[in-house]
Amino acid sequence: MENSDSSQASPDPRRRRFLGAGAAATPAILTLLSQPALGNTCFTPSRSLSKNTSASQAGKDGLCEGAKSPVFFRDADETGWPIASSTLFHPTFSGSNFIVSGTSLTMRQVLTLYPTSLAAYVLSAYLNILLGYVPANVLTTAVVQSIWTQWSTLGYYTVTAGVNWTDAQIKDYLQSNGIVA
Repeated sequence: MENSDSSQASPDPRRRRFLGAGAAATPAILTLLSQPALGNTCFTPSRSLSKNTSASQAGKDGLCEGAKSPVFFRDADETGWPIASSTLFHPTFSGSNFIVSGTSLTMRQVLTLYPTSLAAYVLSAYLNILLGYVPANVLTTAVVQSIWTQWSTLGYYTVTAGVNWTDAQIKDYLQSNGIVA
């Protein structure tokens, strides 16, 4: 009696030849996104909106390497700072935030008392720029100061016409671009 169960039948050698030939004849080509091993490709605020790679956007990105976090600067001794940690938050940054009894808090005091605030992230970006961790064609201390001034005055930063960032979006930009760890 013949067994009708196909699992017991011997494999068809023609099928094996076909599969083997197909696999050998078509090599796979993979394209992988390459990221820098030791840093982030970072963008200007406006370019970060689309990460546009057109010729008109040339020079508006760079490699951000070694950036430090607000907690790093809070805990670092003076050798980890590009300026004295006792530098007053004002007049480097405008506005009326972080003034107690008519006197500005120091930069370290801002980081110690408000480590997760936008001020801590903006201050860390400022210090990372001074340390050379952020290329000048991506972000300058003047732009960081402008971001803070606009946010402290208006409650948002205007990246480009019609696009306003809240404090959470500014912090996300600084972190996702490697400007602040």
